[in-house]
Amino acid sequence: MNLEKAMSSGDEFIPDSVLVMLTRFPRIAGDLKRRPDTFIVEEQTIDDVRLSVSTKSDYPDIWDDRAEGDMVAVVMVKRRHTTPSAIRAVMQMIGLNPHHYHATYSGLKDWKADTSQLVVIVPKHGHKLDYDAIVRCCMPDMAELDRRGGGVFIKDARRTHRSLRPGLLIGNNFDIKIFVKGFTPDQLQQYLEPRIDNLRRECGTIMIPNAFGRQRLGRRQNLFGVGYDFILNGPEAGIKRFLTEVTDSESPEACNIRTRIAREWADAEEKARQTGTTVARQIGNLQGMLEILEEGGPNPGQQNFQRYNLVIEHKIVQGLLQYLDYERTLRSLQEDFSLWVGAYQSLFFNQVLGDVLDGKITLAPEDAANGNHGEPLIPLFMDDKRAVRFYRKYCPQAVPERMDPTVRRIFLQPWKKKGACGPRRPLFVSVQDLEYECGVGERPGESMARLKFRLRSGAYATTFLGMLFDFDANQNNNGRDGGAREGDES
Repeated sequence: MNLEKAMSSGDEFIPDSVLVMLTRFPRIAGDLKRRPDTFIVEEQTIDDVRLSVSTKSDYPDIWDDRAEGDMVAVVMVKRRHTTPSAIRAVMQMIGLNPHHYHATYSGLKDWKADTSQLVVIVPKHGHKLDYDAIVRCCMPDMAELDRRGGGVFIKDARRTHRSLRPGLLIGNNFDIKIFVKGFTPDQLQQYLEPRIDNLRRECGTIMIPNAFGRQRLGRRQNLFGVGYDFILNGPEAGIKRFLTEVTDSESPEACNIRTRIAREWADAEEKARQTGTTVARQIGNLQGMLEILEEGGPNPGQQNFQRYNLVIEHKIVQGLLQYLDYERTLRSLQEDFSLWVGAYQSLFFNQVLGDVLDGKITLAPEDAANGNHGEPLIPLFMDDKRAVRFYRKYCPQAVPERMDPTVRRIFLQPWKKKGACGPRRPLFVSVQDLEYECGVGERPGESMARLKFRLRSGAYATTFLGMLFDFDANQNNNGRDGGAREGDES
């Protein structure tokens, strides 16, 4: 694998052997994510409750006064929102100061879909939540989702003792419509049946390679390179690349903003060199970057960072200005920075998966645990003995020659206890409860396939659907746009 190409444009992020398996059948072009209501994602919670994209309650005993706890859980339904932006809207709706309260969740949901998920609001620094005030904000209304720029509502507020963390869910339920030109419903049915039957026939259930999708690389497809610099060279190098790297996947206006920020950054680097400090201490230049991002007017939606989807960039610059310190900024925005490390981990997981499919490596029994369906589980790269030993043996490129101590401590060491091991992920995953039907499409000359199924946490619906349809043939749904902000996994 060519690391330089992978860093700049995500080349070889999904190995050829994985792509060959995913595209083993001739595929017809399909239109995916035409509208949010054609791609519905409903979370299956760790308590095995399916959260519906609807106004109805998902908890029959929701008004049970025996529920206790200083936290409050709500079901959040959103459209055209990333999970973090929807949570910000909910916190604002309830009137909660983010310095006093924060929200936890089990995973990101696709911003181009209608999605439901559990969110737990957690008080900080001794503050207490007003449960009744949150209940009063639970006014589910599907019309709220149609708001310009994205909509959200909450329902089913209840007290709880338990917060959430990424991966703490059973999986996601999908209800997806795919539109196909030039086929009648009967022809589309005849196209799908043998392909799905073939997938089932091979192993009794549909098992798909659990590759990370290109969504992990972000809109610019450069998050592996950002993560690489972040892990090896530290926060300053990673943040610089994230803020300033220009690619052809963004608008000229966004590229111009990054070029202007790069000039401020270069000036800050020179001042830091002269004073023996860091860019994080150059208040004047950081203020200049913030002003560039906030140009455009005082009204919501008009400022540069809002118009050109530079929200995380804005948060990082704000954090640096607030703390003048890298470690405190990293900790305050840990979920955002963890995406950079996640892109690094994802690329090397995919390389191992590709080598297994190619037959280049055979995993020893002691190196791969078995999942619920007998599928091998392998570690994501972390700085723990098991993961380092695994990747030195099967994918040496994954083990960096050095690691920045701050990034290593916050993001790459298991968070539980000394000697603990990091997360593992199955190389293959099953498609559960699959149902499908074909009917007339919305436009003349097209048909529609509707597929309903469930995937375990961390798996991508688009991986399975991409085995049946060619979405790259539709320029509006290539992998560099549709899932750039978030994947359809949790």
